[in-house]
Amino acid sequence: MKTGWRIILTIVVLAILLGSICFGVGLLTGGNPDRVLQRLNEDYHLIALRDTVSNTLGQVTQVLHLPG
Repeated sequence: MKTGWRIILTIVVLAILLGSICFGVGLLTGGNPDRVLQRLNEDYHLIALRDTVSNTLGQVTQVLHLPG
């Protein structure tokens, strides 16, 4: 089981590293981060998802009486 989690963690780290490299190369070649965010928001509704998660976590902390 430990080997399985190590493989999964390695894949996740490599995916994050590859994404970071692609993002950096995009910025170096004149990409616009605002345009990328706008396109991702159009396709995947990231801002609405972020707001939903934030509201849900706020409600959970209120129900559980957690500080913050």
